[in-house]
Amino acid sequence: MERTSPTTDQLDRWSEIYRAMINNENELQNQRLTWYLTIQGFFLGALAFAWDKADAWLLIFLFCGLGIIVSLMFGEGMRVSKEAQQGLKKEWDAYRSLVPAYHGPDIVAYRSPANSVAKHMRPWRSLPAVFMIAWGLIGLLNFLRF
Repeated sequence: MERTSPTTDQLDRWSEIYRAMINNENELQNQRLTWYLTIQGFFLGALAFAWDKADAWLLIFLFCGLGIIVSLMFGEGMRVSKEAQQGLKKEWDAYRSLVPAYHGPDIVAYRSPANSVAKHMRPWRSLPAVFMIAWGLIGLLNFLRF
């Protein structure tokens, strides 16, 4: 599909829309991260109360399983959200490239390099793996102690 060249005034208006859409995704990510950490904290707190109880081994495995499932769900939600943001940036860039005379601000303040090592250290990328490993190790320790 061929894009028609927008005017600089249209790009100014569209830039506000694209920023708002990206901001909405950021808000969703913030809410997801907050809920994710709250749920993980709840599971870890409950685990602390159950750990030394001899008859709680099944409950501990349940916490481990739920912790892993919640991590998978959070990771997928964040992946989809980041993919939406990338799509918005690509679409904006395509429109922006049609108007060389446009000198307005970009729709995001900073674009990190695509192949950065630091990219994998961001909490929304690394926390699901960290918690899945932790829950797996907790489950293994629970199994080995009986």
